[in-house]
Amino acid sequence: QSEVDYIQIWPNPCIEDLIINVHKYNPEKLLVSLYNQYGALVITQRLYVGSNFINMQGLQSGVYYVSILEKGLKVKHDKIVKFK
Repeated sequence: QSEVDYIQIWPNPCIEDLIINVHKYNPEKLLVSLYNQYGALVITQRLYVGSNFINMQGLQSGVYYVSILEKGLKVKHDKIVKFK
C-alpha cells in the first residue's frame, strides 16, 4: 500500500475541526497545507502519526483544498467543504 492509503481526512463536510489520521506510516516530514477556493494558503501544519486536528472555526464556509506533502512530494490531495 502507498502512503495515500494510510492517510484519512474527515469529516467532510466539517464544521469545527478537520481530522487527519496517519496510520501505519512513519512520516519524516509530513506537512498539510489548506487552500481556500481562490488558491490562497490559509493553514500549514506538520502532521504526525495518529490523529492530527486542524482548527477550522475561524475560517469562512466554503470549499477548501487539502494538500499533504512528504519532503516536498505530494502524497495526497483532497477537497473538503466547511460549514459554519
